[in-house]
Amino acid sequence: MYDWSLVTIPTTLKKLKLYRTYLSWSYLDIIAELPNLEVLKLMFNACRGEEWDPNVSVFTQLK
Repeated sequence: MYDWSLVTIPTTLKKLKLYRTYLSWSYLDIIAELPNLEVLKLMFNACRGEEWDPNVSVFTQLK
């Protein structure tokens, strides 16, 4: 498994596609705060677990 706690996501990111990353849903709280994110694609096994309970205001720029 990859240690996602070491990943830095650029705040200028506009598009993100996750495929077979098996992220914990809690990491979407970090992704949700990206100020310029317009497109998010969660593909096969992007996240693991039953559901996501957001702890932040979500995805203000998604189209």
